[in-house]
Amino acid sequence: RAWVEVDCGALRHNLRALNGAMEEGQRMMAVVKAEGYGHGAVPLARLLEGEGVDAFATATLDEAVELRRAGIRGTILILGYVPPEAVPVALRRKLTLTVVDEAHAAALEATGKPVHVHWKVDTGMHRLGVDWERLTKTVRACPHLVTDGVYTHLCVSDQLDEKSRAFTVLQLERFRQALETLEQAGIRSKEVHAQASYGLLN
Repeated sequence: RAWVEVDCGALRHNLRALNGAMEEGQRMMAVVKAEGYGHGAVPLARLLEGEGVDAFATATLDEAVELRRAGIRGTILILGYVPPEAVPVALRRKLTLTVVDEAHAAALEATGKPVHVHWKVDTGMHRLGVDWERLTKTVRACPHLVTDGVYTHLCVSDQLDEKSRAFTVLQLERFRQALETLEQAGIRSKEVHAQASYGLLN
């Protein structure tokens, strides 16, 4: 008795608008967690892949495996916690894991496997991530983990009041400092990301 109609033209328009707001050398990672926010993760990912998007993010391992089984290529980053016992699945499916905190880093390192990861950096949201001041020390303690990316989440970038803007600037400054410390330690990341749609547009 009810159905959802997804306007593919509107999605393509939004993608073009966001691509137009990016600077040269930047690229899009499409977050398609929770069934593409209820719109169908696989059909959305296929459409976006056809438009040139080659990086996707999911919340869970199961969501990422579903995309791989559907033939989605490129990077698939899992934003949420993936237990160490699931590492063989991630390796087999060529999935990228998020390191959500220091304990998680140690547990993944203990597998002894070359796990491809993006390090989530806590710059002030205090939900997930390695503290920005301890990032380099934590990364150096995990030689088995392959650092493909480093990212943070700008938790109030959708708000333009003075206090929110100041906090976003503070988060970005902390993130830059964490990246500089990493680079000084000889650790380079292929991907660096912080912006969701609002952060990009604002």
